Amino acid sequence: GLNNPELIEILLPSQALSNLISKADLQYSLYQDGEKKQLNTAIESAELALMLSRQIRNDIHSKRFLWAMGQYLEPLHQLLVKAYIERYEQNGSQADLSAAYKIVQVGKSEMLRRMRREADAFKRISIPDSLRSHISNLQRRLWRIESMLNLLEPDPADRQFSSLQDSMTYLSSRHAKALQDLSTKSRRFRILYADSTELQPDSIRASLRNENQNLIDFYVVEDALYSFTVSPDTLVFRKVLMDSLFYANIDKLLKSTRLPVAESAQFTKAAGYLHTRLIEPIQPFFSGTNLLISPDRELDILTPCWTYGAVNNFVGFAPGFNDFALPDSLSETLQHYFPDNEQAYIRPLPYSRLELEQIQERFLAHKSSLPTALSHFIYPEIRGFYAADASESGLYSQDLRKTQYFHFSAHGLYDQNNPAKTAILLQPDQLNDGIVMSSDIYGLDLNARLVVLNACESALGYWSAGEGMVGPAQAFLVAGAENVLVALWKTENRSTAFFFDKFYSAVLSGESHAEALRTAQRACLASEDFRHPFYWAGFILIG
Repeated sequence: GLNNPELIEILLPSQALSNLISKADLQYSLYQDGEKKQLNTAIESAELALMLSRQIRNDIHSKRFLWAMGQYLEPLHQLLVKAYIERYEQNGSQADLSAAYKIVQVGKSEMLRRMRREADAFKRISIPDSLRSHISNLQRRLWRIESMLNLLEPDPADRQFSSLQDSMTYLSSRHAKALQDLSTKSRRFRILYADSTELQPDSIRASLRNENQNLIDFYVVEDALYSFTVSPDTLVFRKVLMDSLFYANIDKLLKSTRLPVAESAQFTKAAGYLHTRLIEPIQPFFSGTNLLISPDRELDILTPCWTYGAVNNFVGFAPGFNDFALPDSLSETLQHYFPDNEQAYIRPLPYSRLELEQIQERFLAHKSSLPTALSHFIYPEIRGFYAADASESGLYSQDLRKTQYFHFSAHGLYDQNNPAKTAILLQPDQLNDGIVMSSDIYGLDLNARLVVLNACESALGYWSAGEGMVGPAQAFLVAGAENVLVALWKTENRSTAFFFDKFYSAVLSGESHAEALRTAQRACLASEDFRHPFYWAGFILIG
């Protein structure tokens, strides 16, 4: 049944969706019990349900509602993928395999693609500044309230929760009406926003061919891991059982990377086992030189196992916190979010300034052969913000559309008990508390080629069924960044100064971001001090 009151409001006008999902589920159960003809009817019912769900989602403008919808639809996505794979294994039809892979794409990225589509449509049309400001303000207020609701336990009897929920409903309706009015007035916005073209395997293969790449897309279905290997010429399916040995090696991998004192042999053994199970069997199907990975659920922690065996403006932020004395305003805010251990998060970052200065000098040297001191004046678009200047307000004051590289060397805030609190910590000021949450990032207007979040556990967030890991990385992608480089676990300040010096040196030498990441990892592996995977294996590139 439906236990989410917000979702009930959405689905009541269309009880047919619930009926179709129940019907498809029953038909698939009958197929599993031996009635082979029910497989086709189950697929037909599930496809109808999926089509109806898209119509309902097109009328939703609240991320909170969309996430609830994604959780509700996840069993439908999984049923369709299983059914298409069953039929593919019976008849070998590439059409069924392609259909299964399309559903995987819907389940893992539909919400992100929709948010990017809405943001891009809004940026690309010409409308009065007053109207643009009005809609943007409504959206920012809506995101802020949704983030506040995520921090609270759902309790309709709680006055604060109830008040925030009423405010969200009111703002959501106003925002939806504003977008509807804009759609009516602007044909260009209507066309751009309505462009819901699905990702097709053929178009993905064409893109991979142009970039000389291979893609492995993972999808968790119950106790199995489905892998779809997409190369410029083929689409290959493989199923791996996630048994006790599989999970035991994941656990070993996690434990070996949490602390640098862990034995390297444990990491090597676990990563080697997982590479053998997941990668080696499909390597014969690779035809490009670069490998892209799309993990599912918490399996992004497996990223280190996959490969076992022209630059413009730059802006960086290094708040430092080297005096270890928190401003009163920030201390109070952190105590509210993390009442037991807010001081544990805010340790000095003595090498952050060095890290950012090295990167800044590399960008300046790439622009000009003039002395660094002179280049600072000639190229003010390449700059770093340090200590108190590395503030949240300082970020918002930048001409974000003109900056192609953002680098944050800061603290990351992650609470395992409430992952919705995931944030990046900058310096506070009179206007902002310094805690940059996803709701703050969504409202940025970026045109960045790369955003680097050198902060503890910046790749984490909370898992939203059918949508993926929701956190700062996804927020920067929605805001307009092409790529985001983030950390899966805690980082060490001295080693990251070394790591990112090597990374940006490779980028400025013409390597792609993926190649530069590999170069920096190899440099750490070859060094005396940073050989252990703790120092280099946790950084992943998303985009």
